[in-house]
Amino acid sequence: MHPLSQLIPDRGDIGSRSNAVYRKMCVLGQKNFESAYFEMFSVINSAEKEELMHATCPKPVASVICSSEMKDPLNKMLALDCKNLLPEKFLMKADKGTMANSIEERLPLLDQEIIQYAFSIPSSLKLNDGTEKYIFRKAVQDLLPPAIINRKKMGFSTPTGAWMRGELRERVINSLEEGPLISRLLRAEKLHKLVQKFKENARFRASAIWTIFALEVWYEVFF
Repeated sequence: MHPLSQLIPDRGDIGSRSNAVYRKMCVLGQKNFESAYFEMFSVINSAEKEELMHATCPKPVASVICSSEMKDPLNKMLALDCKNLLPEKFLMKADKGTMANSIEERLPLLDQEIIQYAFSIPSSLKLNDGTEKYIFRKAVQDLLPPAIINRKKMGFSTPTGAWMRGELRERVINSLEEGPLISRLLRAEKLHKLVQKFKENARFRASAIWTIFALEVWYEVFF
């Protein structure tokens, strides 16, 4: 843990301002770039897991080990995303969405040779003065209209927050309050505070709430 984290007098509960500062301190305390990257983008980071869980939670092991020859930070982040987010998140969503509508999807940009070539391109041609996919935009600027070329990068997320504010609200609350797995894994007082804050504000830490809810549903379905 970074020494600066000890200067925070009260870490607070998940979602508090002091906790938000503590999350950033946890990133600074990581031993390597990969661990820091995972800590930064975790829905519930290691410090929050320690606060919430009864038992000590082992730190996740990155499923990709970047080559020692890979020195560029941007390429390291891209490699981590390709091995961790792409298969089980983004590609899964695209596959389910297309198959549900009887569409057979093809992904030419994931061709092995294209991926290898992409990693050989300097970072300054991928992210240039705040413009993402810079060289890709330049390559197709004669093929696509300016509205597409100049459009900001868009996320590929699911509307879990809207679901939990609507038809799934009571289902989520019941699972968090009465779920057999969650009640064994998480500290009762911490879970209670989390649920109360969610009841007061359905936008409160929506991704974290959804993650805990999904874990409970997974347990109900398979066990």
